[in-house]
Amino acid sequence: MSSPSDWVARYDRRAADDRLPTSKAARDPLVLTIGADGDALLAMIYAVSAPPWLREIPAVQTVRQGWVPQ
Repeated sequence: MSSPSDWVARYDRRAADDRLPTSKAARDPLVLTIGADGDALLAMIYAVSAPPWLREIPAVQTVRQGWVPQ
């Protein structure tokens, strides 16, 4: 299983190291993209074909607990 190629460019740096857009018009598309990426990542991890150990990673469980209610 591999990540989509555009994720590398989008997430190769920590968010804290970048300046996020300050205007709502510039931020909204980024928020939607990050949300869609998170949904896709969790779907890949929880797919029947994914290795079960991925779901046991503490960081994955933390992300899922915060993400799923959203």
